[in-house]
Amino acid sequence: MDVKYSYCCRQDDSIIPEKTKGKYDGFFVDVRMCHKLRKIANGGSDADDNEVKLGTVRSIFTVNRSEFLAGEKLRYLMDTWCLPFAYVPDDSLKDSIVHEVHRFGCSMLALGLKPLPLLVDVGISMLQLPGESEDEGIARAMMKMNVWDCVPATKASIAALEEVAFDGLWSVKECGKCSKTLAVGKLARMPCSHVFHRQCIYAWLAGIHMCPICRFSMPC
Repeated sequence: MDVKYSYCCRQDDSIIPEKTKGKYDGFFVDVRMCHKLRKIANGGSDADDNEVKLGTVRSIFTVNRSEFLAGEKLRYLMDTWCLPFAYVPDDSLKDSIVHEVHRFGCSMLALGLKPLPLLVDVGISMLQLPGESEDEGIARAMMKMNVWDCVPATKASIAALEEVAFDGLWSVKECGKCSKTLAVGKLARMPCSHVFHRQCIYAWLAGIHMCPICRFSMPC
């Protein structure tokens, strides 16, 4: 899997809530991870300026000044509260990102701002395979990198899901969301034919418009 990572830090005053300006003595840290597919250029090599954005995961957390200056505490907070960090599999890469966040944050202390707005951009991208269409590359990259497009399905499309009764002849007898038997509870079938407990799939589609099993896309 040809995966590239990139990261950088910058100041972004827009992430600070108006009511906290001039009050909180610490950092607002906004971490955004963007997943991309790097398309193959005509010459057969990947082109960094020819990318397809697949989705963005974002977490915002606060760190007071003393906790930020203690680098170990910063690493703990990013591991615990930062969802994008879960997509970084290598501990040494995590250490490098935390080191850069700490370095850049310390350089901001002289600004005298309360709070200090620190935006961390992290990129993860996968290379399109030779002979692979863009749609095929997107589907493969989203599956391999476990990317979910966090946009809810429309309420109308959720309400329109087909209600079905359990059939003991089904090859799959467990809900794809909760892994409990489909023999108990009300069921709903997605247009892709996958069946779930109705309450499970309703709750899932209220946040993500894609089938949890095959990523079939519902109206959103």
